[in-house]
Amino acid sequence: MKISRSADSKKTGIHTWLMAGNDNILSSVVFAAAVFIPALLFSMKSNSGTVPAAYTVLWCLFAGILSFFMALRDRVSMPRLVFFAVSAAAFLLHFKFYAAHTFPGPDTPPCHIAMSGSFLNYIYQLYLSFKSPVPSVWGKLSMGFLWLFCTLAAGRAWCSWICFYGGIDDFFSSAVPRRILNIDRFVTKFRPLSAALLFGIMLFSFAYMLPQYCIWICPFKAGESFYSAVGLEKILQYAIAAVALVCATILPLLTKKRIFCSFLCPFGAWQAFWGHINPFRLSVDRGRCVSCGKCMSVCPSGAACLKNGSAHISAWCVMCGRCAEACPACAISYTVFGMTVRENITAFARLVSVKYVFIFCSMLLGTVFSSLWGPAAIYELFSAVF
Repeated sequence: MKISRSADSKKTGIHTWLMAGNDNILSSVVFAAAVFIPALLFSMKSNSGTVPAAYTVLWCLFAGILSFFMALRDRVSMPRLVFFAVSAAAFLLHFKFYAAHTFPGPDTPPCHIAMSGSFLNYIYQLYLSFKSPVPSVWGKLSMGFLWLFCTLAAGRAWCSWICFYGGIDDFFSSAVPRRILNIDRFVTKFRPLSAALLFGIMLFSFAYMLPQYCIWICPFKAGESFYSAVGLEKILQYAIAAVALVCATILPLLTKKRIFCSFLCPFGAWQAFWGHINPFRLSVDRGRCVSCGKCMSVCPSGAACLKNGSAHISAWCVMCGRCAEACPACAISYTVFGMTVRENITAFARLVSVKYVFIFCSMLLGTVFSSLWGPAAIYELFSAVF
């Protein structure tokens, strides 16, 4: 009888495991479809007539497959990194190698980094437009509303799920298994320097009514037209841009930290402030925290630190999820305004948990936004090869 009960128990255990596995696969398919279908509808609308529809379908399918693996393995950081890095590569391929000629003169491609540094210019232009006998403010206001919508949907996650430049920095910070330089405390201590940069760029841009960040710092300029200076000034522009490029590629390889995004990107500071209106957070359960410092080690943005004997996630967090997956005590989780939402996690119920609602918002927004260049890059690459 003992043997019989043991066999029955083993059979039941295997059956339960198989059923749970099937439910997990099916729920992952549902989650992937929930990302893929609306992403495809919105992307088709934005790309209508610009590239063949098949390339937009391919791009959204790529995002859907990664969403499937996020749900299947219940891990965020690696599929997010793949999507983020490929999106950044597609941006460089399309805008820098194929479309640079479409941006002559000192104007820049639509860029959130330039917009944050030129915020005072933006407000001043709105003021002049309102004063005009025939105001034409819809274009400027619509960009403002678009940014507000993105911030409400993704918040600080913009810098780790959507930004077409951040993917470059993030890729290089993840490309090596071990870091050569340990600068954890340095990054945490000096992280607010990007806020000072944002403030200085705002004033500098407003004084000259030009996108000074693009002219002086951005290492991924659309073309030589940005280097309009001559002599010593032009040499200085090249030198600063070269330093910025090193911070986006070489230093992340050495430190496994996002140096460019942490110190030379004003939009990171911008979203760290405005990201407070977004409800999603990564929060620490101090009762579980064992103060091992693992979150501080794996955080690429200098947002995790040890404070008063336990881990602390600051406003600089870009919601990449690495700390939550690395925490040995499972003390870090996705919350709403820092409050833990009690959840009944089954295969399907988890899809409406805080974590998966956040992933859905970020992945959907990232897919639709990157469809402005992703399908075009695939099309251009395919055309060049074949």
